Amino acid sequence: MKGYSKLTEDQKHELSFDFIPDKLLGRIQKYKSSAKVFNTWGDAVIAVFLDGADAVEFMLAYRDTFHKENLGQLPIVPRIAGHYGEIHVFYDHLLEQDNAIGTNVDITARIEPITRPGEIFVTAEFRNSFLEEIQTNCEFEFSKLGKYDLAKDFGNKELYRLYRCEEKEQIVDSLFEQEITDLLPELGKLTDQEKIIIDKWEKGAKRSEAKAWIDDQLTKINSQNSAFLESLSKICKNYGFYKEGLRFVEELEKNIISISEGIKLKPYVSKKEVMKIKAECLTRLGKYEQAASILYSLWQSISDKSSKDAYDILSMLAAQFKRRAMVPNDDRSQQLSYIDIKLLKSATDLYLAAFKVSPDEYYPAINAAYLYKIMEKLSPGYLRISSGTGTKLAEYIIETWGGESMKSNWWLDATIAEAFMLRGDFQQSLADFQHALEKHKYKLKMFEVEGTKIQISQYLKIMHLEKEGEEIVKLLEYWINNYKVEV
Repeated sequence: MKGYSKLTEDQKHELSFDFIPDKLLGRIQKYKSSAKVFNTWGDAVIAVFLDGADAVEFMLAYRDTFHKENLGQLPIVPRIAGHYGEIHVFYDHLLEQDNAIGTNVDITARIEPITRPGEIFVTAEFRNSFLEEIQTNCEFEFSKLGKYDLAKDFGNKELYRLYRCEEKEQIVDSLFEQEITDLLPELGKLTDQEKIIIDKWEKGAKRSEAKAWIDDQLTKINSQNSAFLESLSKICKNYGFYKEGLRFVEELEKNIISISEGIKLKPYVSKKEVMKIKAECLTRLGKYEQAASILYSLWQSISDKSSKDAYDILSMLAAQFKRRAMVPNDDRSQQLSYIDIKLLKSATDLYLAAFKVSPDEYYPAINAAYLYKIMEKLSPGYLRISSGTGTKLAEYIIETWGGESMKSNWWLDATIAEAFMLRGDFQQSLADFQHALEKHKYKLKMFEVEGTKIQISQYLKIMHLEKEGEEIVKLLEYWINNYKVEV
């Protein structure tokens, strides 16, 4: 129901205790009874039918109730979405009735937010299935809308507007059918041969071999298509070739698409994924202010501050602040006196903000634990929190993600091993790293192990724990130097 979130308490009471039982229920009761699944999701209804006619009649009856009944002081209007496909129906023991799950349920839920208020949008699968079932002339029409991008990056679907025959076809239906690519051309895509090449290097190789290949690609930089250049920049970032990655990004930024003789666009100057790569490369090259400016601009452009994009930007900003805080302003060797505690605290707060957005992500949690331990060591009076916060956060990470069945990739295994180290259990940490390296040895990329080693070495130096963690660093160095962490 569009407008539901803005209802006052009195209006919500009117909706729940007056409108629904007195006006809506009577119009849809027979369809509710014929549904295989009928349930409510907040201000929404999910209904599953085995008969297409029942589904269509239910949607129209539901919509018509809001058109024909007196809504009083209720400024609401429904959005209704329909889809056809296989789902899983199961007995829900909490509700004590049948319920439904499956990708096709999710697709339907992603159509509803993009449906015009007061209308019914259905997929091509829904329309085609219905027309196959109903062979004779009927009272319903489907107006083609074209392809729509679904909510929450759920792909796209060809949609139709469902309405009664006596209703007028809306002019906007045919107008919206025009593909936006007719006006704004899409960016180039990888050829099949390029996909094979990129896939090979993304899987991992010796760093020296990758460097030689990247250097060869730089000599051809002016003749390569934009999609290939973008993939090259990602590979450079993954292998730690930040200067080369930045060079590919800079070439991408020169890319021009001509709409007409008078309009030329530079699509990669603000493309989100490319800007993330650029910021990462700039940070690794010590160009912190430029990187921060890019990330802050990306943050400002995000409308949903609880989205995956928001999590990514907060995490990248935090990492950029952390690196800047722990690097001196000149070329002298790093000393503890050069660590900027205030900036380190800002990095910690950003990691916690990212963790708040995505509490199932362990990356910001382990980084915040590191930084709390360091700040407690260097400036215990600066933090207005209870002592031992870093250790407690490490213990939380072990308790939350430490189950053997949950550990499925290098980063998670390494995170658990690091958490034991932060807790002071160096022998358990060493054993976990040995297990992780052996478990993932055929899938590891060099930057993964090297990045972990750098973070651990830096932490041990700051905390004066080099002797306690010596075996862990030696183990990681041995794998880097001898196994080349290649596929």
